[in-house]
Amino acid sequence: MAEGVELPGAPGTYAIVFHSPRTCGVTAGALGRIRLARGYWVYVGSALGPGGLQARVGRHLEGPAKPRWHVDYLHRKLSVVAVWFRTGRARLEHRWARALAQRASGWIPGFGCSDCRCPSHLFHFSSNRGPEQALGDERSKIV
Repeated sequence: MAEGVELPGAPGTYAIVFHSPRTCGVTAGALGRIRLARGYWVYVGSALGPGGLQARVGRHLEGPAKPRWHVDYLHRKLSVVAVWFRTGRARLEHRWARALAQRASGWIPGFGCSDCRCPSHLFHFSSNRGPEQALGDERSKIV
């Protein structure tokens, strides 16, 4: 999915939808080994720095050789099936995380949320419809 994805250089909030065809384990930095159930995993974040969505999400989609954020470890086992985003300086990632948590079948505690009070920024759904229903009109584009 990384090839050909056009994202704006503007700041914004994003959700990356990953697919796991089978249950697997991933070592994610200080979190250690985590178990990822079969299905869809949605990671939410914000890109408010230089280069905006294009720079931050682009980095995540490339699966960098040297991981920096928890999400960077997921590419080793999961495939990206969609990227949703909304431009703007508002930090919507926490609102999106709450909406996803209400409908998710589970999440990985502490994943991607060391700088906030959210329980997680990575949520599990058995089908791809779950995250779409959770975010509804919050997301302005699907890539």
